[in-house]
Amino acid sequence: MIFIQKKKRQKKKNTSVSHFSEEADGIKGIIISDIDKLHKAVCIATRISLDNAAKAAGISAARADELAHILEKKSLIKIHYGLLGRAMLYAKDYKEKSNLNTKK
Repeated sequence: MIFIQKKKRQKKKNTSVSHFSEEADGIKGIIISDIDKLHKAVCIATRISLDNAAKAAGISAARADELAHILEKKSLIKIHYGLLGRAMLYAKDYKEKSNLNTKK
């Protein structure tokens, strides 16, 4: 009688990060939320439209608008609506350079 040994399947260690967490600045295991992605996109650009910020964060424009209002309430960004209703997001300490020539 010949016995065939079955090889036990070894469980593969899960080396990948789950779909809702990403690698943050080289540190594994940090969960980055949508609001973190949006805030980072605004801080990097210092001034960005809501649509472009949503694309950079990988979320919908409606979700980005909700999150932008939360960030504005926490005084982390500023939202400015133009005459045509296009929203611009500004980093907290960003001041747009004036085109006016001022004398000192």
